[in-house]
Amino acid sequence: TNEIAGSLGVSSYPNPAIDMVTFNISDNPYNNLKVTIYNTLGQQVKQLNINGNESVKWNFTNEAGNILAPAIYTCKFTAGEKSVKILRVIKN
Repeated sequence: TNEIAGSLGVSSYPNPAIDMVTFNISDNPYNNLKVTIYNTLGQQVKQLNINGNESVKWNFTNEAGNILAPAIYTCKFTAGEKSVKILRVIKN
């Protein structure tokens, strides 16, 4: 897991992935957590809301449901306006 100041625990598996990645959330003190996913050009491709400590799956689709190309995606976890975690996921 990638911990920032003992706050939110997030791990992603598998990474690299082929068709789906799971974000495992632990120690979530936020009630308005979301993950915004960006492509290599910095364009937002997807946003997922997270409730409590749960596992959230992403099937490498954008908001329109189109399957995204193999690439490195940046996943920014935010609570309100506060960025609490950033990790990268590789799609093969």
